[in-house]
Amino acid sequence: MRFIFTCDELSSNIMLEEFEQKDPNFKMLKWLNGGIGLAETNGNSKEYAHFIYNKPIIFIRHICKVDLVLTYYSNWKYKVISLAKNKLNRSKTFSIQLRHNTDINLDTNQILTELSTKICEQGFTLDVKNCEQVVSIFIDNQDIYCGVDSVENNLSKFKGGIPHYAENEDFVCRAEFKMKEALDVFDIDTSNLKNGVDFGSAPGGWTKVLAQTGINMVAIDPAEMDKKVLTLKNVEHKKMTIQEYFFHYNDKKFDIIVNDMKMDVQKSIQLMGKFRDKLNPNGLIIMTFKLPKNYTLNLIEKDLLFLQKEFKLITARQLFYNRSEITVVAKSL
Repeated sequence: MRFIFTCDELSSNIMLEEFEQKDPNFKMLKWLNGGIGLAETNGNSKEYAHFIYNKPIIFIRHICKVDLVLTYYSNWKYKVISLAKNKLNRSKTFSIQLRHNTDINLDTNQILTELSTKICEQGFTLDVKNCEQVVSIFIDNQDIYCGVDSVENNLSKFKGGIPHYAENEDFVCRAEFKMKEALDVFDIDTSNLKNGVDFGSAPGGWTKVLAQTGINMVAIDPAEMDKKVLTLKNVEHKKMTIQEYFFHYNDKKFDIIVNDMKMDVQKSIQLMGKFRDKLNPNGLIIMTFKLPKNYTLNLIEKDLLFLQKEFKLITARQLFYNRSEITVVAKSL
């Protein structure tokens, strides 16, 4: 299987190191652009997405398999439409994601409109925001890479794994986008999560996002919370340290514990571990590992092993809204 992948350009070398260590069949073919590469491996896209999620391959954001390689000539669009007709499932919605690195003067909006209209004429349903399957196109000068796959197999519903969240009138901080992206990319169902706690919550971005899904949130931080967060009826601010909260309020159980604190990773994990017995069966944790300067893959692997002394690792990824950090999801043992 050939596929196009994306990663943070600054993390490209460590991502290649991950693949070389974890997939002996991985072969890097070429870079298409900064943080965008073409590679090949064995297996199909569903198997490979499962492999990336579970290993996990941390420094990758998005993949799309390559079904066809076309040449930029007059009837390439017809070939894409024909591929979509043969590969798309009519019972599921689709969208088209078009990227390029070419100097050719492209009217991408016109191309997308033309292709989507022709595909819809074949009986398929377009849903740009919440599609279930994607027609992926990458134009590399005279070469056009095209594939059709499910959103799950692409690892992210966002084009190239890059979400675009808008700041609205109740925006608190950029951390909101990190949590929104984690919920979207990891497909976390919050409907059964009733009670949550946010370590080091101020000013309240993560608390706000989770509270707005219906979770009753306890926000722990001696610093002030944003007033827009405190107005939410299902938010309770405990203005104290986590250690103080643990000493004074040790009878409450939680379905989710989140932690975005700027702290040494293993110390942060140890703090989470103190709350292990407060996490309900199948309860989730979401936390960020703050990466030190000149971090290595070996260091991250050690931290993940340290985490697994307290929790069961689900997955980890460097998301678009992560800076020098990765987002880790785990659950109770």
